[in-house]
Amino acid sequence: MVQRRDELLVAAVPQALLTDTFWVGTRIEDEVLGGAGIEYKIAPSGDEATLVEMARDCDAILTVFAKTTAAVIRSPADLRVVARYGVGVDNIDVSAATARGVPVTYIPDYCTEEVAGHALALLLGLNRALLKTHRGLIEGGFGVGLAKPVWRLSGLRLGIVGFGRCGRQLGRISAGLGMEIVACDPGFPTGAADPETGARFVSLDEIIATADMISLHVPLRPDTHHLFSDAEFAAMKDSAYLVNTSRGPVVDTVALARALEQGRIAGAGLDVYETEPLEPDHPLRTAPNTILTSHTAFYSETSLEENRRRAAQSVVDVLAGREPDHIANPDFAEGGKGRSRS
Repeated sequence: MVQRRDELLVAAVPQALLTDTFWVGTRIEDEVLGGAGIEYKIAPSGDEATLVEMARDCDAILTVFAKTTAAVIRSPADLRVVARYGVGVDNIDVSAATARGVPVTYIPDYCTEEVAGHALALLLGLNRALLKTHRGLIEGGFGVGLAKPVWRLSGLRLGIVGFGRCGRQLGRISAGLGMEIVACDPGFPTGAADPETGARFVSLDEIIATADMISLHVPLRPDTHHLFSDAEFAAMKDSAYLVNTSRGPVVDTVALARALEQGRIAGAGLDVYETEPLEPDHPLRTAPNTILTSHTAFYSETSLEENRRRAAQSVVDVLAGREPDHIANPDFAEGGKGRSRS
C-alpha cells in the first residue's frame, strides 16, 4: 500500500540539533527527547556554516555556548523552537527568532545556589587571602604575615549589583554571616529595603564608593557593557574587592588588570571574561591578588542534570503544543504573523 504525501508528513519524526555540548554521554537527552519520539544530532563544531547545514531539516535547536546566528535560525524550513541550555540568551539572535515566530526558551533558575555559592567563595577567598597565603607557603613562607590584611566579615559592607535570583541568594547567605548588605537594581527604588535579607537599596555610585566587597549579578545588555571600567575602579575603596559571576563584558577586564597592578583596588575574583577562553596573554593572568575560575559558577552535578533535563523538556513541550516554562521572547507569536516561517 502506498502512503499519501500528507500521511507521510504527519508521520515525520521531529528532528533536533544540539549545536554544542561539554558533558559526557547523552542519557538525559535520550530520556527526554528520545522518550518523546524526537530524534537529535550533535554538531561536530559550532561554526556557523556547519550549524546552518545541519539545522536545515530540524524542528528544534538546542544550544549551550555556540553562536546561534540569524543564518542558523533561518536555515530550517519549519523551525519551531530554539532552546538555550542556561540562563542568558546573548549567544542567540533572539530578534531573528522572533521575526520567524519562533520562541526562545531558557532556564533562568537552575543554578541559583551554585552561582551565589561561587560568588561567596570568591569573596571569602579574597578576604581571607587564601591564594596569597597558599602561594607564600609553597614558596617557603609561613605565618600571619602572608595573609595581611584580613578583616572580620561581620560589619563589612557587601554591595550586590543586580538583585535577581542569584544576587538575592547571595544576600541571604551573606546576611547570615553578619555582613551589611546594600544593593542596586532597576526593579527596586533607592531607599527601599528587602525584608528577607535586610538589604538596603542605594545608587550604584554609593555602592562603588562605599562597599568593601562588590559582587556583580546583572545580565549583559548595552547599558551594562563595561559597567565597571577605569572610572568605577578609581572611585572604589583601595581596600575593596570585586567579584563577577554574571557576564564577562560587564567588566572592562583590561582596565581591571590595570587597577589591580596600580593598587587602586585590593583584589578581584572572576568566573567570566570578555573573551572565553581567557586569552593566554591577557594581563589578568599576572595581575596581583586575583582569583580566576573558568566559567564554572553555574556548575554542580545537580545543576547540570537539571539544566539539561529542563532545556530538553522545553523542546518537547513546544513540539507538543504546550507552553514551556520560560520564554525569552514572549512576543514571538506577533513576530511570526503574516510571515513565512522559512
